[in-house]
Amino acid sequence: MGQTKEIRRVDITHDLNGDGRDDIVIPDVDGFYIAVQQDNPHETKSAFSEPVLVGPAEPFRNAHTIDDERIYGTTGINEMNLPSYLSRVHKMDFNQGGRTDLVFWNEDRFDVHYQTATGTFEQNTVSFSTEVPFDSDGSYSLFFSFSGENPFALITGMRKKTRRTVLSTIKDMNNDGVADLVTFTTEGRSIMNHRSWYRVYPGYPAPNGIAFNTKAESTIHLKKGAGVFTASGYASHRIQDVNDDGRLDMIVGQVNMGYRKMVRAMVGNSITIDIECYRGVDGGLDFSPDDVRRIRPKIDLFGKRGPYFPAVMLGDISGDGKIDLLTWVSWNRLNVYLGSTGSNLFEKEAKHVQILQPRDEQYISRQHLNRDNKEDLLVY
Repeated sequence: MGQTKEIRRVDITHDLNGDGRDDIVIPDVDGFYIAVQQDNPHETKSAFSEPVLVGPAEPFRNAHTIDDERIYGTTGINEMNLPSYLSRVHKMDFNQGGRTDLVFWNEDRFDVHYQTATGTFEQNTVSFSTEVPFDSDGSYSLFFSFSGENPFALITGMRKKTRRTVLSTIKDMNNDGVADLVTFTTEGRSIMNHRSWYRVYPGYPAPNGIAFNTKAESTIHLKKGAGVFTASGYASHRIQDVNDDGRLDMIVGQVNMGYRKMVRAMVGNSITIDIECYRGVDGGLDFSPDDVRRIRPKIDLFGKRGPYFPAVMLGDISGDGKIDLLTWVSWNRLNVYLGSTGSNLFEKEAKHVQILQPRDEQYISRQHLNRDNKEDLLVY
């Protein structure tokens, strides 16, 4: 076997049932194989339940992306598309029984796998529908909506304006104990310049479980940026309690796209990343960004190291319970914006650390290595 210059990393461990222990979830084109971590009465260590297949098949397994001749189902699951598969796994306490259930969008309805008393999940499903408008599940599905279109028209915008809405996530955004539904919409002619926004539809208890209001509780309009590139790593969002106040916040990072920005990347060896921070407030998210950070990482498209995508990460590396913002601004310089208790979610001034970055965020992992309650960076 020849030597490889890469160490491929995939994360198939996630806490599915909310017991604080990681479970195994392995995506497949036919669904998801899950094995729940359980206590083993015969051993000192934990064991896993027998893997069971849950969830519907991959809806795009026989589809082509924008310029790929192969169908999606034959490309194989790898470190690049694994997050796309896993984005279809949603969690919520559907029957309000105090346990986290697994929820999947299945063409025209939601399928729910109830959690059992032992922490596993039933293979039989109950279904419910929603009137909240969206076209598909997962941001990666945006790429399939442009299949068969002229690439030149997609780049230049010499085409009809299109709008696509996808199911982004299901989380309790307004802190009322009931899960809410979040959609992501992108609209435009050129894939280089789309408008995009998030909408939060509140959930409420219904006779047979949970239903979602068809009127959005809040709408968050993003700056012009990546738009449809959300599925490819050019944009991402994280929803979590950043400042440890018990409310969910949203952090959105987008590469500022456009022709002038592409020229700057090739000639000036730099790109622009906008990081928008939306603070959680009573009743949901603030409509306007609490903070906007613009960073211009240096890149070297034609250097010896080759092109790389600057990493933007969140993690509590200070151990104070607040999430910190980590951004690489060059191959060997990491900026750390510590979590704040002030008017902004992060401190204005960054601390600088000399750490080499690999070419892609996939080769950086946050781990607790020395049990000091601070997240450490494992970098290849």
